[in-house]
Amino acid sequence: MRTLKEIANMCDVSESTVSLALNKPYKISENVRSKIYTIIQKEGYSKLTNKIQNFGILVSDMSHVFSNEYYGEVVQGIMSSASDSGLQARFVTNLDMDYYSIHNLQGFILLGKQPDEYYEKLIKYRVPLVSCGAPPSEDIPVTSVYIEREEVSGMLANYLVSCGHKNIAVLLGDHPNEYMNTEFLRGIIRNNPYFKDDMVYVANCDNYDTVEIVVNQIMSHSPHISAVICGNDLLAYYFYKFAERYNLNIPADISITGFDSVRFPNFVTVPTPKLTTAFGDTQLLGRKSLELLKDRYLDLLGNQQYIKIPSSLLIGGSVGRV
Repeated sequence: MRTLKEIANMCDVSESTVSLALNKPYKISENVRSKIYTIIQKEGYSKLTNKIQNFGILVSDMSHVFSNEYYGEVVQGIMSSASDSGLQARFVTNLDMDYYSIHNLQGFILLGKQPDEYYEKLIKYRVPLVSCGAPPSEDIPVTSVYIEREEVSGMLANYLVSCGHKNIAVLLGDHPNEYMNTEFLRGIIRNNPYFKDDMVYVANCDNYDTVEIVVNQIMSHSPHISAVICGNDLLAYYFYKFAERYNLNIPADISITGFDSVRFPNFVTVPTPKLTTAFGDTQLLGRKSLELLKDRYLDLLGNQQYIKIPSSLLIGGSVGRV
């Protein structure tokens, strides 16, 4: 990575002109500014200080933050940690910005799965970043922190099998990040000797009617399904509502498990019996992401890290024995 003096020499300008391009670009001509940015992008330069002061939270769909319990908890963890550290955070919905605009933020937390070009652009610009919630594509070297899913989903499957269940359906959310569902399924397949591909269903968590259609498909499956592993707690809560409508008793008629142990949405009545689910500390996920970002800021070219926040099984009353 080049120094300020080296960038100035390459551009045949003074160090103060490079500094203006980075801090007060309106004070120099567009041609000179463009020349400096081009060299910086090619050679690498980051105006790092000894302490991070602000950062961006990149989330393509803001509804994930305001209507999604899972990511709402993650953001709460990030913001509480930022407040404790005296850091300023800014939400960003895309990276259609020039070098100067990006470097006004001293690092980025990418929330959930983002387009590969976003990771690549930040890497190219030498901007510290952390992927929060899901790792990017395998060939993109980015420090990532996410909730462990494979081991605990296997524990759920093993628990159902130990209770005598053989015909176990899996109800997944229509998740844009394939990793989330893939790791979740791997654990189930490994621990359920009776697994069959035709027992995997996918529903749009944001569409109540779509979920009802899929639930009806599950209930009409032959042979009869005795248990359902839901990919998140919201899908399980929906299942409770439909079971009540169709006079199905949980767990006497069908056993249900959730995953992620989010807080109950305001529009969903707390279900009884208590849901069997898995817990991963989503606020810790957010706090750890910011901690890693600060580490990346001080060691931009250090080794990439892949941190999994552990999950644990929470046994409720929604699973019966057969």
